[in-house]
Amino acid sequence: MIYSLFTDRIATDDDIIPDGTDNKRGHWADAYLENAQDSEGSKRWLLAREKQTTDTLNRAVEYTKESLQWLINDSVASDVGVIGEWIRTGVLALRITMDIIDGQNFTDTFEVTV
Repeated sequence: MIYSLFTDRIATDDDIIPDGTDNKRGHWADAYLENAQDSEGSKRWLLAREKQTTDTLNRAVEYTKESLQWLINDSVASDVGVIGEWIRTGVLALRITMDIIDGQNFTDTFEVTV
């Protein structure tokens, strides 16, 4: 899960790169993918120059859910929830809850910069 949250997912052709370049980032394993949609990690890095708005918060939550979807797809968890809130300038708290298939529950909050 930590890997999924803090590794840069490769950007797709539809994404706007925040620094204005054509660098879609990602990680070393993306070089072996046929489809960028199969990339692992989070697109939260795309929010690097965004204003601290509700829209930015919602996109951060969506990118986080997307990065953890594999847990459901691979039957590790039956549900993954993400709640985000701005806790100070440029810092977002992401509260992640997960219903693990074996019946356990996981909850933790991660502070991330945006």
